[in-house]
Amino acid sequence: MLYIPDVVVRTIEHPPSKSFFKATTQLMLRWFGNMLRINGRAVQLGPSRAGLFLWWCVLDQRVAMWTALMGPTFAILLTLKHSWTFLPAYLVWIGFTRWVMTVMLLTSRPVLSWRYPFLIYYNQIWGSCIKTYALFRLDRQSWTRQNTKLNRNLSLAQQMALKGSSLVLHSVALLGFVALIGLLAGIFRGI
Repeated sequence: MLYIPDVVVRTIEHPPSKSFFKATTQLMLRWFGNMLRINGRAVQLGPSRAGLFLWWCVLDQRVAMWTALMGPTFAILLTLKHSWTFLPAYLVWIGFTRWVMTVMLLTSRPVLSWRYPFLIYYNQIWGSCIKTYALFRLDRQSWTRQNTKLNRNLSLAQQMALKGSSLVLHSVALLGFVALIGLLAGIFRGI
């Protein structure tokens, strides 16, 4: 691995579907599956071999999938527990911060679109959902340009056990995440 600053990369990606949601979901699953596959090996290299900045970025990939989901989780829990005013306040905050992020894009592109704040938020939230999904199902990753999928010739019972264990582990992780957010926000006190 090598970090090369000031490199411009131009990718050419053809959407695998005409549906925006389906195409972005398929592409994210492929990209984030690749990211999660290599992430563990990259973290194991340590900061001395990979370099502190690169190692920290790779470590951040593991944490960022959960931190992006903290805001909506806090907002939903606070809205359910206290008042509906938390939801509009959260939406205003999201609108403002994603607008600021969009304006910051002027440092790398000459023109902005009104769609960018929505796409940034979509990428952050739906991307985090896809990352947590892929984290527990790395064996289900597929590629969009090649017709390849992992085939291990498992029996139906083995396939169901594998899918079931992935679902259970993912559900436990999500419940633990929501419980931690609820505890940090003081939402579960007095219930």
